[in-house]
This record gives sequence, structure tokens and C-alpha cells, in this order.
Amino acid sequence: MSTRKILLIRHAEKPDASLGLQGVDERGNANPHGLSVRGWQRAGALVRFFAPLDGHVRDRRIDTPATIFAAATSAAHPSPRPLWTVEPLARALRVEVRQDLTAEARPDQLVAAVEAADGPVLLSWRHASMAAFAAALTEGGDVPAAWPEDRYDMVWVFQRDQDRWSFAQVPQLLLPRDSPEPIR
Repeated sequence: MSTRKILLIRHAEKPDASLGLQGVDERGNANPHGLSVRGWQRAGALVRFFAPLDGHVRDRRIDTPATIFAAATSAAHPSPRPLWTVEPLARALRVEVRQDLTAEARPDQLVAAVEAADGPVLLSWRHASMAAFAAALTEGGDVPAAWPEDRYDMVWVFQRDQDRWSFAQVPQLLLPRDSPEPIR
């Protein structure tokens, strides 16, 4: 095990036809698998959240990532949203985004890949499999049972002390309507 800190985020906001929110790529071209405009705003704001210009993060539990993972696309999940969410940050940090696994990977596979990475690790993932990863990492620790469908604004922080992982939540508070409330 190499990393001592894991930062887990859900990919940024997706299109919502019921609200008339279309998906777009980084250049603003329509793409049903893309991020919404709000999603692109979050992707840009995450750059300074994780890599502030003055080097001082807003919350001491957050670190600038040395390694970034994003869920790879698959037949079941063809959207590149997890990658697109962290690409602006990866470019700013000059870090290559690792897409070793899809969201369908077993939680223990993801845990093994992440624990072997160097430095603080950021994961941009799909909400449906995030709680299973958290439970596998903390070996059934006190983590939420699910990531809500409507939340894009939280960072789950895992810190390793010896062989145990602790869990905390840090609200991003980057955009209007972001919530300071933890996921329960």
C-alpha cells in the first residue's frame, strides 16, 4: 500500500431532459453523454478546489492529488463524464488520468488499484458504485450506504493510519445550491 489519502468524487452534473438541461462536450457541442453546463462549471471549479494557486486548500482534509483515476467507459456506461470531470484538473497538474477500471469493476479490484497508487489519489466515479468501494476500503466502516442521485457536491475523504482507513466528508461548496450537509 502506497497512498495514505483517497479523495472520492462523483462525476460532475449530467444532462436532465426533465429540466431541459442538455449534455455538451468541452467545446459546447451537443453530446447526450456529456456534462451539463453546470457540470462543466464544476469541472473547472474543481481545479482550484484541489490545486489552489496559493497552495492552501480550503479544508485541511483535502490534498492536491498526485494520481487521478476516472471510471473508464463501457458498454453499460458509454459516458466519459468521470474523465471529463477531472480532465481540467489533470491538465493543470500535468497528471495523466488513469482509466484502468470501469464502474462495473469489483470494489476489491478498485481498492487494490487505488491503494497501490502514489501520493494522494483522486477518484472520479459513478455514484451507483461509490458506496460499495467505500465499504470495501473501510472494511464495512461507518460510511453512507449509497450516494444520492442528486448530489454532485461532496468529497469523500479516506485517510489511512496504519492499516485502517478513516472516513470524512468535505462539501465542495463551489456552485450555487451546493449543500454543506453530509451524505447520510
